[in-house]
Amino acid sequence: MRIRRIVETCNDCAKCNAVCEFGLDPLRDGFGQECNNCTACMAVCPTDALTFTLRISDFPAQGPGHLGRQYRDESEIEIRTQEAA
Repeated sequence: MRIRRIVETCNDCAKCNAVCEFGLDPLRDGFGQECNNCTACMAVCPTDALTFTLRISDFPAQGPGHLGRQYRDESEIEIRTQEAA
Protein backbone atom coordinates (compact mmCIF):
# COMPACT_ATOMS: atom_id res chain seq x y z
CA MET A 1 0.00 0.00 0.00
CA ARG A 2 1.29 3.43 -0.93
CA ILE A 3 -0.12 6.92 -0.34
CA ARG A 4 -0.94 8.82 -3.51
CA ARG A 5 -1.67 12.52 -4.02
CA ILE A 6 -4.73 13.20 -6.17
CA VAL A 7 -3.46 16.14 -8.16
CA GLU A 8 -6.95 17.16 -9.33
CA THR A 9 -8.10 17.92 -5.77
CA CYS A 10 -4.79 19.18 -4.30
CA ASN A 11 -4.60 22.91 -3.51
CA ASP A 12 -0.82 23.01 -2.81
CA CYS A 13 -1.29 24.17 0.80
CA ALA A 14 1.78 22.15 1.94
CA LYS A 15 0.17 21.05 5.21
CA CYS A 16 1.10 17.47 4.32
CA ASN A 17 4.79 18.38 4.19
CA ALA A 18 4.58 20.19 7.53
CA VAL A 19 3.24 17.16 9.43
CA CYS A 20 5.41 14.43 7.87
CA GLU A 21 7.47 12.99 10.71
CA PHE A 22 10.13 11.79 8.26
CA GLY A 23 10.50 15.10 6.42
CA LEU A 24 9.23 13.61 3.16
CA ASP A 25 7.66 15.69 0.39
CA PRO A 26 4.07 14.51 -0.23
CA LEU A 27 3.25 17.79 -1.98
CA ARG A 28 5.68 16.90 -4.77
CA ASP A 29 4.83 13.19 -4.68
CA GLY A 30 8.05 12.42 -2.81
CA PHE A 31 6.82 9.82 -0.33
CA GLY A 32 9.83 7.53 -0.71
CA GLN A 33 10.42 4.14 0.83
CA GLU A 34 10.73 5.79 4.26
CA CYS A 35 6.97 6.43 4.33
CA ASN A 36 5.38 4.10 6.88
CA ASN A 37 1.78 5.03 5.94
CA CYS A 38 1.14 6.76 9.27
CA THR A 39 -1.60 8.83 7.51
CA ALA A 40 -0.69 12.12 9.24
CA CYS A 41 -0.58 13.80 5.82
CA MET A 42 -3.98 12.35 4.92
CA ALA A 43 -5.52 13.53 8.19
CA VAL A 44 -4.36 17.13 7.79
CA CYS A 45 -5.29 17.52 4.09
CA PRO A 46 -8.19 20.02 3.77
CA THR A 47 -9.23 18.75 0.32
CA ASP A 48 -8.82 14.99 0.92
CA ALA A 49 -6.25 14.88 -1.87
CA LEU A 50 -4.31 11.95 -0.42
CA THR A 51 -5.45 8.34 -0.66
CA PHE A 52 -4.12 4.80 -0.49
CA THR A 53 -3.30 2.86 -3.63
CA LEU A 54 -2.00 -0.64 -4.28
CA ARG A 55 1.37 -0.04 -5.88
CA ILE A 56 4.96 -1.13 -5.28
CA SER A 57 6.50 2.28 -5.94
CA ASP A 58 5.37 5.90 -5.80
CA PHE A 59 3.78 7.71 -8.71
CA PRO A 60 6.18 10.07 -10.50
CA ALA A 61 5.87 13.78 -9.72
CA GLN A 62 2.55 15.00 -11.11
CA GLY A 63 3.13 18.74 -10.99
CA PRO A 64 1.18 21.39 -9.11
CA GLY A 65 -2.22 20.67 -7.61
CA HIS A 66 -5.11 21.65 -9.84
CA LEU A 67 -6.75 23.74 -7.10
CA GLY A 68 -3.53 25.65 -6.37
CA ARG A 69 -2.54 29.08 -7.63
CA GLN A 70 0.43 27.89 -9.74
CA TYR A 71 -1.75 25.52 -11.78
CA ARG A 72 -4.43 28.18 -12.32
CA ASP A 73 -1.83 30.73 -13.45
CA GLU A 74 -0.23 28.25 -15.87
CA SER A 75 -3.67 27.33 -17.25
CA GLU A 76 -4.55 30.99 -17.83
CA ILE A 77 -1.31 31.58 -19.76
CA GLU A 78 -1.96 28.49 -21.89
CA ILE A 79 -5.52 29.65 -22.70
CA ARG A 80 -4.33 33.15 -23.64
CA THR A 81 -1.64 31.68 -25.88
CA GLN A 82 -4.19 29.50 -27.65
CA GLU A 83 -6.58 32.44 -28.11
CA ALA A 84 -3.79 34.61 -29.58
CA ALA A 85 -2.85 31.95 -32.13
